[in-house]
Amino acid sequence: PSPEHRAILRLCASPRPVAEVASTLNLPLVAAKVLISDLVELGGVVFKTPRRSEDPVVDRELIRTVIDGVRRL
Repeated sequence: PSPEHRAILRLCASPRPVAEVASTLNLPLVAAKVLISDLVELGGVVFKTPRRSEDPVVDRELIRTVIDGVRRL
């Protein structure tokens, strides 16, 4: 694996949003998606769709987290 793949594996030892991985590694979001999908195909990481919450407070927190991650890009 490339240095970027190894860095993603280290970061994804615990669940992380794709945007956070891209931001942390200073990669374009599209590049992070491609690298992560490589690792998913190899079985190195598992991609999970975020759970939806019926609680609007939780949804606001999720939206704030996403906005903060995008701003760091």
